[in-house]
Amino acid sequence: MATNVSIAMHALGAAIETMNSSSDLTIGSAAVGTAAFWACALDEQLRVTDPTYDARRDANPDGEVLPGIRLLRNAVTHGAVVAVQKAPGVVFPIRFPVEFSHLAYRPLEDVLASWKGRRHVTAESPRQDAVYRASLEGLQLVAPLVRAYRWFDQTTKDPLGTP
Repeated sequence: MATNVSIAMHALGAAIETMNSSSDLTIGSAAVGTAAFWACALDEQLRVTDPTYDARRDANPDGEVLPGIRLLRNAVTHGAVVAVQKAPGVVFPIRFPVEFSHLAYRPLEDVLASWKGRRHVTAESPRQDAVYRASLEGLQLVAPLVRAYRWFDQTTKDPLGTP
C-alpha cells in the first residue's frame, strides 16, 4: 500500500528526473516548483513527528539544503516567482545537440525583487535566505534537490537516525 511518504518520494524523484531530462525553461520551472512542493511536504511531515528532526536535518550535509528549498517553494507558491534562469556554461553529462547554457536558480535578490505582493517574513526567513544563497543560487537545478532526496531517503528508511 502506498503511504504519504512513498507518494511524496516518488513525486519528488519524478520531478528531479523531469529537470534532468530537459533544458526548456518552462518545463524546468514547472518541475522545480513541483519538486520544491514535495520536498517541503516531506520536510513538514517529518518535523511534526520528531522533535529532533530539525537539528538532525540541519547537521546533515544533504538535509541542510531544505530551508533554501522552502524559500524556493514559498517564492513559487506565494510570490508567483519564476526562480529559474538560463545560465551560460555546459553541464555534464553532455547531451546532443550541445547547448552552451543550462537551467540554474536565480540570484536571491532577483527572486525577492520579482516576488508578487509582500513576502511573509518569519523568524526562519534569514536562515532560508542564507541557505538559498549558499546552496541553490546559481546552481544547476537538479543538484540541491538530489541532496534533499538523499536526505529523505536516508531519514525515511531510518526515521530516528539510528544505525
